[in-house]
Amino acid sequence: MNTDMSEMNGFYTGEETISPRRTAFRYLAASAGVAAAAYIYEYFSHGVYSPWMMFAHMVPLVMGFVPYLIMYALEDKRGVKGLFSGPAGRFYRWGIACFTAGCLMKGVLEIYGTTNAMTGLYWAAGTAFICVAAVAAGIRASGSAQ
Repeated sequence: MNTDMSEMNGFYTGEETISPRRTAFRYLAASAGVAAAAYIYEYFSHGVYSPWMMFAHMVPLVMGFVPYLIMYALEDKRGVKGLFSGPAGRFYRWGIACFTAGCLMKGVLEIYGTTNAMTGLYWAAGTAFICVAAVAAGIRASGSAQ
């Protein structure tokens, strides 16, 4: 029986072992899932559409799939392996999740014909998570350069 918890189900227990390629395709699947959910939601909204809902799938696609695919392509050539692993990766994923949820929530509210100032919290939290991820990745990169 494998007792190495870092390899079980992708849970973070120290150092992550998930490859950038696998993460990229997880974001591609998430993007497809968000697109399908948005399509179904808008189908039942009686012809009312929201650009926030229609393009919510672009967040995991552009911020998740594309960067991780680039990291996979460059991991052996440029030494970027592990740049967004550990805490940096977690904060980056949380930022993408906040932006995606914010798009979906804003779309739902637009379809219902209302607004709410609280949707701004999604953008603030997402931006904060992405900034913390960038700082953590910078600290990780500077620590590995020494």
